[in-house]
Amino acid sequence: MPGCCRPRGPRGPQLDQLFITSACVGLTERQQANEVHAGAIFVLDPGVTGRPPASFRDDASSAAAVE
Repeated sequence: MPGCCRPRGPRGPQLDQLFITSACVGLTERQQANEVHAGAIFVLDPGVTGRPPASFRDDASSAAAVE
C-alpha cells in the first residue's frame, strides 16, 4: 500500500524522479512477512518532469498577526 509519493531529483528539486514510500504501520509480523516491500522506499524515473509545488499564503493568519 503506498504511503506517500513525492517528486524529487537526484541533484535537488529537479522533479524528474518520483519517490514512493510504502506503509507498514499496524501490520502483524505475519502480514509483514507476506508484504516484503512494506516500509520500503521506491525511486522511479518516469521520463517526465513534474511541476513545482504551488505557493500558499494564508491571508487570515498574516492579517491577524499584524493587528
